[in-house]
Amino acid sequence: MSKLSKITDSLINQLSVLTTLGVKWSKKELAREIAYKLTDEINYGNVDEDYLKKYNCMQLTKMLNKHIDKQGEHLSEKREWFELTMNIVLIMQKRTREYRLITGDSSKRLEPKEVDKVLFPTQKPKVVKKTNSITIDKWEDLHIEVKANSSDLVFQKIIDGEPTQHKQIAKTLRDLHLGDKTKEILTFFGLVEYRTPIPYNVKSNVFAINMALKQLFCKTKDSGVPIVTRDGKILALFHTTYYDHNNIKAIHKHIY
Repeated sequence: MSKLSKITDSLINQLSVLTTLGVKWSKKELAREIAYKLTDEINYGNVDEDYLKKYNCMQLTKMLNKHIDKQGEHLSEKREWFELTMNIVLIMQKRTREYRLITGDSSKRLEPKEVDKVLFPTQKPKVVKKTNSITIDKWEDLHIEVKANSSDLVFQKIIDGEPTQHKQIAKTLRDLHLGDKTKEILTFFGLVEYRTPIPYNVKSNVFAINMALKQLFCKTKDSGVPIVTRDGKILALFHTTYYDHNNIKAIHKHIY
């Protein structure tokens, strides 16, 4: 018997007490007990129902919503209800962790469709050719120059606190499979003080930049992401300088 099944049988017995007596446990106490017993299993356990893995998060959410009110009266029905519920929650938790690791999105609330766009893309993502010209140990060592009159982005390594032209490369937006909307994000970072959070809600554009930079500098999932997201705001770990249409360097402002 799996650990999940053992937890299920234990909770069924406790639910039976609540159902028959009604006075020994309140629903609040039952919910607290379920949360306590499932925490470790949800975070580190294995999914018993492998067939569920083929469904995306939107599908699993609909399945869970329909299933949640279908608890049966008999012991076997309760066991089946608990196990299916737990397996769906377990899959969703694992996918949430993977999504956060890939995107750097630490928002408190995530929509299933947002997770599906990353983990179940409708199109195969384009790969950016990595560079060997410069290497960076962490995103804070990267400086990006953005110019209003150019589609080129210049990447420089920061040495002793300053970007150096001896360690730089230029890439077009097309090279990086990016567009004007993603350039706007980099422009925003060039207009504000370093590490200033900026209100922005189009996560797909942020994800595109993160993936392009990670591929360009050959970074793994464990390396983190250059732009982090939390509750409708984004923050860049790299440094950015923006030059306007007159090729004048923008002065950082507290505009947000």
